[in-house]
Amino acid sequence: MGGQVEEDFFKALGGSKADVQAAKPDEKDPELSEDALTNYKLWHIFEKDEKIEGEEVTQRPLTLDMLLPNDTFILELYNKIYVW
Repeated sequence: MGGQVEEDFFKALGGSKADVQAAKPDEKDPELSEDALTNYKLWHIFEKDEKIEGEEVTQRPLTLDMLLPNDTFILELYNKIYVW
């Protein structure tokens, strides 16, 4: 990433490239309950009034038709993140 794309990215979200930390290796977590491992959140990210907004999707069960093709969604699992 670089150039105008990088500049636009940080302008929209705030911060700078210097704020990004290097990746850290995974740490082994203590045994977690199945409930903790299956807890998840879906975030709907969209533009409103030229600003980026986000809200949690609380409707369950999650279905594929909930993912709007012109918006962004972030599925936050226990130890993974998926972006649509």
